[in-house]
Amino acid sequence: MKHVDSPFTALPELSLLREHMRRCAHARSPLHPLHCAAEAIDAFLAPRFVTTLALTLVIIAGASLAL
Repeated sequence: MKHVDSPFTALPELSLLREHMRRCAHARSPLHPLHCAAEAIDAFLAPRFVTTLALTLVIIAGASLAL
């Protein structure tokens, strides 16, 4: 590791540190588990959006015909 005398060369490191600290603070928030669950549901449903939409419409149409 080289010694840095100029404060201007340390700016990229400070920017990276600031971003890291922001992510750590976000990961410690009380809503983080809820956010992770929402991302998991989105990752599961997003590729199947058209199928999910079509299945929902079929169920609604079937229910309306049954009434």
